[in-house]
Amino acid sequence: MRESLILVTAVAASAALILGCAVTVSPPIVTSEVAVEGPVVEGPVVDGGVAIDVEPAMDQRVYVYDAGFPPGTYLYGDYYWYGGYRYPQAVFVNGYVAVNLRGGRFVDVAANRRAGVTIEAQHRAAFARTGGRRPAVAAHAQAQARAPQAARPAPAAARPAAPARRK
Repeated sequence: MRESLILVTAVAASAALILGCAVTVSPPIVTSEVAVEGPVVEGPVVDGGVAIDVEPAMDQRVYVYDAGFPPGTYLYGDYYWYGGYRYPQAVFVNGYVAVNLRGGRFVDVAANRRAGVTIEAQHRAAFARTGGRRPAVAAHAQAQARAPQAARPAPAAARPAAPARRK
């Protein structure tokens, strides 16, 4: 860990000298609770995905860490399961994994495994709570759509008047 931080600092410093740029390097933040999630999936990632209501048991899943596969993807039966949808193998590999490889996404297998192990732990905890039942995809999308509205400030007419300032 320390060697990689030193290497990153040295590379950043050499780039700053060559390019005349200012680069800020900070050490990684380490916490006891890791909240790594896969990319946020809104709907199927490729055509052919079917929304799932109940996920298979944890001991029946085979998680995939290969290049191009997003962390948290697992194989069950003849389908890849990812982000609340299941996909036929050929559709997922040819339509999503191939695009990821061409775009350089999820190509570091070691990074996929690190993130995937954390996501697996989150899947285990969620499965223990829900028994594999997933909330309805439409209800989840509606909740996401309403969330920003709750954070908006009240209209100017509904807010109390600010007290006058003294000079």
